[in-house]
Amino acid sequence: MKKKYLVYLAIIFIVLAIVAAVGFAILQIKLSKAQSVSQTTTLSEVVVNTDEVMSAPVPPTDYTQPLATKYVTGASVWPPKVTTTNKAFSCTDTQKDIQGNMYCIKKDAEGAAGSTYTTYTYKTKVGEQLATTTFTLRTVQCMNYDEPQQSECTNEQNNFDVDMFADGLIHQLVK
Repeated sequence: MKKKYLVYLAIIFIVLAIVAAVGFAILQIKLSKAQSVSQTTTLSEVVVNTDEVMSAPVPPTDYTQPLATKYVTGASVWPPKVTTTNKAFSCTDTQKDIQGNMYCIKKDAEGAAGSTYTTYTYKTKVGEQLATTTFTLRTVQCMNYDEPQQSECTNEQNNFDVDMFADGLIHQLVK
């Protein structure tokens, strides 16, 4: 009797796992279709990588627009918001100088089927105000692709500069 109960329980668990995986895959497909429809083509820059020259997408100059990247996409409410307060700058997370501005950076990553979702929080002083932005980026697992998409994916992710994106976003939206 116990054995039969455990077998039924295992079957139910497996069925639930399959249903959840299929549901998540369908949601990801719908999400990626919606993002690809709303994306616009913007600037690209030429990056010299040893002896090979490639075209790599860069963040848009209008940071309120969708990212013009295929393998790095905004996964949270877009465009990201920047809030300002009159608080003093203090940091218990990673500190980094970006373009002459000291930033406090917090990063939390979670894996999901085929992607990593990383939530970034950047804080810095702009004038007398403390400016903060939080946004989530989705990066796909490039190894899931065959060549040449795998190399394209890897190059795009390696050349996407999250620090420069956050700095540009904060300085565009906070005057």
